[in-house]
Amino acid sequence: MANKRLFLAIPISVDVQDYLRETIDDFIPDINIKWTPEEHRHITVFFLGDVPEEQVSVITAQLSPLCQTVVPFRLRLSEMHTIYRGKFPSMIWTIFQESKPFEHLVHNVCKALSLTPDRKPYAHITLARIKEARSYPADLPDHEALTNLPMVVRGIELWESDLQPTGAVYTHLAAFPFKTLDDDDLIQE
Repeated sequence: MANKRLFLAIPISVDVQDYLRETIDDFIPDINIKWTPEEHRHITVFFLGDVPEEQVSVITAQLSPLCQTVVPFRLRLSEMHTIYRGKFPSMIWTIFQESKPFEHLVHNVCKALSLTPDRKPYAHITLARIKEARSYPADLPDHEALTNLPMVVRGIELWESDLQPTGAVYTHLAAFPFKTLDDDDLIQE
C-alpha cells in the first residue's frame, strides 16, 4: 500500500478567516507572494509525515477517544510575523498567544500516537510562502500586532497533503470533536 503525507490540524474559525483577509488586504504590500488559499489555512497540531495507508484507521482509532476527553479552549491572535531562513524571508505567519491548553493537546496527541514533538508547540497559521526572497521589500510584517480576537477550538482534523508542482493539495480525512459542553463558560483559556 501507498503512503499518505498526513498532519493533524485545527480548522480556522470564520471570524478569524474574515479578520485575516481584511488584515492582509490592508497591510501587505502588493508583491508576488504565494498566499495560502483560505480553505487550506489551519493551525498545525502535529505533522505526521509519510504514513502507510493502513495506519490511517489506527490513528483514527487512537485519536477519537482522546479528543472526546479534551475540553474546548480559546486561542487568541497575537501578531503577524515574517519567518526568515538566514537573512531572507521565507514565510509569513499569524501567531497566536501562548496557550497551555494547546500545548497539552499537542503533548497528549503525541503521547497517544507514540510520537515526540521536536519543539515546544505554539499555534500559528502559515499565511504565505516566499519563494524569491531576494527581491522582496523590507516592509514585510515583523511582529505586527493583531487584535487578540478569540477563536474557540472544538476539535482537530486529520488532513492529507499531496505535494504537486503547483503546490500542496489538502484533503480532509477525519474530524475529532472535543468534549461537548453544556455551558460555554467552561471553555478553557
